[in-house]
Formats: sequence, C-alpha cells, structure tokens
Amino acid sequence: MDLVIAILSRAVYFFLWAIEIAIMARVILGFIMPEDDSAVTSVLWFITEPFLLPCRMLLDRFNVGGGMFDFSPVLATLLITLVTIILP
Repeated sequence: MDLVIAILSRAVYFFLWAIEIAIMARVILGFIMPEDDSAVTSVLWFITEPFLLPCRMLLDRFNVGGGMFDFSPVLATLLITLVTIILP
C-alpha cells in the first residue's frame, strides 16, 4: 500500500510540476508576444486556464490585481508549490 501511495504522490508531483512549467511558459510568451495566436499559445492556454481561472476569480473577489497586471499565475504557482510541499 505504501508503494501505491508513493507512486501516486510522485505522479501528482510531476503533473503539478508540468503545470507550473506551462504557467511560466505562458507568462513568458505573454511578455514576448502578447498578441500571438499560434498553436503553442493555444495549447498553453488550454492547459493552464483551468488552474488560472479560479485564481483570477479569487483575486477579483478580493479586488486584488486587475488593470495591467494579472497576478493569477503568481497565486497558482504559490498554491501548486504549497500542494507539492504537503504531498507525502
């Protein structure tokens, strides 16, 4: 049973690591090519938006952010980091 938990924990860790890398790539591409409509940008949006949208809604609820800066990638990365720390 411990082996199954270790394997599942490691799988979740690598999944969250990949999401974190995708979020960073989306932020970097957003700075370099803000109006890009390529396939890479679309795939990154498709992968990261389920994680960023709840963070964006939470930040809007507390009137944080808005305007020019989107702090949802920062919050999502922070939450992912906290989850990976908590994992056994």
